Amino acid sequence: MRVVNIGTTPRTPVTAAEPAPTPLDAAFAEPDTRAAVALLRAELSRSEQSDAMAELIIKAAVNQVRRDPRRAFAFARAAAAHGNATPQTVARALRVAGGALVSLGRPRLAVAHYDRALRLLDVTADAGDLAAVEVKRIHPLSLLGRHAEALAAASRALRIREQLADAIGIAEIEIALGDQRYRQDHYREALRHYTRARNCLAPDKYRRLRAIVDCNSANCLEALQRYGAASRLFERARAAFEKDGLRPTVAQVDHNRAYFAFVRGRYAEALTLYERAEAISTELGDERQLAQVALERAEVHLQMGMPRDARRQAEIAAERFGRVSMVKERAQSLVLQALATIVEGGTPDEVLDEARAVFTAEGSGVWVAECDLLAAAGAESRGELLTARVLATSAHDGFARAGRVARAVSADIVLARLDRAAGRPLDALARLDGATDRLGGLAGPWLEVEILRHRGLALLASGDTAGGAADLAHAMDALDRHRGSVPADDCMIAFLSSRSALFAETVDALLRAGRPAIAFEACERAKARALTDLLERRASSGQPAAALSVVRTRRLEDALHASYSRLRRHASGLDELTVERLATVRRETASLETELAEGRRRDAAAADESPDATASATVPLTLGRLQSRLDGDTTLIEFTELPDGLHAFVVSRTSFAHCRLGVDAPTIQSRAQRFRFHLAKFDVAAALASSELSLRATRSNLSELAAALLGPVRELITTRRLVVVPSPALNGVPFHAFPDGAGWLSETVDVAYAPSAAVYLHCAARDVSRRSVREGPTTVLAVPDDAAPLIEREAWVVANAHGPTAQVFVREQATIARFREAARTSRVLHIATHGMFRPDEPSLSCVNLADGWLDLHGVYETDVRAEIVVLSACESGVAGVAAAGDPLGLLRGFLVAGAPRVLASQWRVSDASAALFMETFHLQLAARVGAETALREARAEVRRRFPHPYHWAAFFLYGHPGGAAGTTRRAPCATLSTPATIAVPASSNARSLGRVSCVPTT
Repeated sequence: MRVVNIGTTPRTPVTAAEPAPTPLDAAFAEPDTRAAVALLRAELSRSEQSDAMAELIIKAAVNQVRRDPRRAFAFARAAAAHGNATPQTVARALRVAGGALVSLGRPRLAVAHYDRALRLLDVTADAGDLAAVEVKRIHPLSLLGRHAEALAAASRALRIREQLADAIGIAEIEIALGDQRYRQDHYREALRHYTRARNCLAPDKYRRLRAIVDCNSANCLEALQRYGAASRLFERARAAFEKDGLRPTVAQVDHNRAYFAFVRGRYAEALTLYERAEAISTELGDERQLAQVALERAEVHLQMGMPRDARRQAEIAAERFGRVSMVKERAQSLVLQALATIVEGGTPDEVLDEARAVFTAEGSGVWVAECDLLAAAGAESRGELLTARVLATSAHDGFARAGRVARAVSADIVLARLDRAAGRPLDALARLDGATDRLGGLAGPWLEVEILRHRGLALLASGDTAGGAADLAHAMDALDRHRGSVPADDCMIAFLSSRSALFAETVDALLRAGRPAIAFEACERAKARALTDLLERRASSGQPAAALSVVRTRRLEDALHASYSRLRRHASGLDELTVERLATVRRETASLETELAEGRRRDAAAADESPDATASATVPLTLGRLQSRLDGDTTLIEFTELPDGLHAFVVSRTSFAHCRLGVDAPTIQSRAQRFRFHLAKFDVAAALASSELSLRATRSNLSELAAALLGPVRELITTRRLVVVPSPALNGVPFHAFPDGAGWLSETVDVAYAPSAAVYLHCAARDVSRRSVREGPTTVLAVPDDAAPLIEREAWVVANAHGPTAQVFVREQATIARFREAARTSRVLHIATHGMFRPDEPSLSCVNLADGWLDLHGVYETDVRAEIVVLSACESGVAGVAAAGDPLGLLRGFLVAGAPRVLASQWRVSDASAALFMETFHLQLAARVGAETALREARAEVRRRFPHPYHWAAFFLYGHPGGAAGTTRRAPCATLSTPATIAVPASSNARSLGRVSCVPTT
């Protein structure tokens, strides 16, 4: 529940005079709580007026309840434990202690204190005190699901205070009853209780009570989608609590405001507010509040398309709610766990059944409806459409009865999907139009997008192609309007990937409507937009990404890098770990990775809420703008995966074409996997794999890929340069190694790769700003070890190619600081070391330098001004691709950091062919030819000695393929010498990561 508990709010106006100084002042001023309590007990034991002194201590505890509930509890317990105090005084002390326990998330223990106070007061029959305790019991009893007892307590207290004509006491009871009705999802009834409470309070007094009423009323208004009124009340309540210095209550209001920001689609703001509330709650040890923050974070992560993070937060919430015996909230956590499981493709029926039983017992119709809606989605996914309809209808009715219009519309969307699946698109349209009318312009961003999307699909199903395409395009527009509030990078990638179906549906509809140019622009809007946002931000600021939460981040990074090193040494046989120790190190590593990834996501949310953050999404690229910025020697081909298979858009400066390729993504993936199988043979039988028979088999396989992907459009590629923008299924497919006539495509066409056309234009624009390093040195950083000793030989081969101006940093000299300096001042940056791609957590992909592992965020924080970055680590270019086309891994980091082009490998290569490739490539660069020319010559030289594509096609060029200043003459290919001190084994295995986590792309 997101209401503010009335706690132990003073019954007198907050403007009352402060008490006169007492002998207890020293104890109250003592900052250490234990020492303060010791002083209080000593003073009580000496005093002849111990009961009066206990009352003063209770009053001090009351003033501490919201500022420091732990200190308040300790003071109240000290007063209650004094043997000479009267029963009334002890009961008051217990009442204050109970209020502190509620603030600390201990409702069961709070009720025990209140019950003991009631037993003491029964002896004295003080009606006012009895009513005060009964009022305090209402909230924790409600938290424990004991609603009948809570209502009985409220009834007894109300009867007493009406007899006493105690208006303020009646207001407290109305607040408590409103809180209970809010917990039961009866928002209008709760508002009526809060209104009656407000009417009991004089407008110029009782500021805290009025602020509590404001905050809790705002929660009800938010649930009823009256956002403007809710916002005003939240702000007024927070200002009042802040004025009184009530940090815990301010944290609670921020928590409520966070959920309010979330339902309005302001994700970054919500996450930042949750972070603030969590920090204060952690300091106070408020388990209840921490559990609630985790629960609502889970909901935010689900909306951002991050089910794994959502499930983890929901599990944390369930555990914490279980510890404080909050049954309903634990069941809510189970519902979010179930939803995350459904998104991940699982079946959470048992979890849903457990949650439904709790909500039924609690009488919470809204949450029973949530369970029905989730069960409907599960039945729909299994093809049980009739069952899904019954459940979705039940959910709709439950939401409608509770006045939850937005949730009822969510059920309408499910029912509209079912109508369309049953062949009744007109019924779906009528249902969605009715839902839009009921919302009355108050739709949350995700509802607006989903209504437009499903309306467009229903129009398409009814035969209205133009109308369907228009509505789907409007859905993409709505998504663009709202996505600017999503934190950058990881969250944005997940957010857009979870909505990839909308992009494909829109492009497909526009093509069916005969609008291929607009379809291309829609396709481009779906490609690597999170990366484009980062590039736009970098271009506008001219600065690398800021390192946030530096102390925490560096501490986690240091610990994680130490774990990685231990695991790598174990995998290399350099440091044997026992089975138990290895398991421990892996568990510690996983925990550190999770903490670091979550911390960085929170930092991203905070950055997006800062005054310097880019507030809105980037402007989409148009076809005309792209053509105007392409040079006359470049053709760009962009692939997309649609329901009827793969499509290609071919763009040059003067032409544009669209082609349906007649092959689907699974077929291409199968053929690409077969190619990978051919490459894998080199790891087990290099001589056999290098045979003429193996070359013919590989060429045949690549010919099939070429025929499917380039055959229909080959005649449109008339320029010397080809930029390939692949779809996710084509990630890692070597277009440059496609057979072309009797030779290979790379012999006649210079092929480069880019995540999107917009990213390609960013990389092209960077060449203009690289003049400051045109004459900079070539810098090589190399970290060899016993598992990969030939790395040092490669470093000197590269240095010799560039002559005396080259800088070489080997072993302990190749530090992260040297890397950052070299990235800023060098013309060419070559990194030869171990690398690691993490498909499970791509932001943790990294390369090993002398003083630590440099991961994606470490690269982000670097200012890369080199013309080209060469990553000469095994499979350094291997990276996942999100469903929305965003590249994941180190390649992403170097593009964001400023590199206009990156050369990286997609598979393991032998040391001999790798050395020859790098030698030739760097000789060409030293002669001031462009990167694409150097790459062409290096491939040709390797191919003369090693004909199989395994040897010469492993390195892909990403970004803008042109590049170096000066001439474009061919440099002579010379044999270079290496220092005599470097021992080169007569035979060696394929270049290896020396790291068990290397996962090849499939």
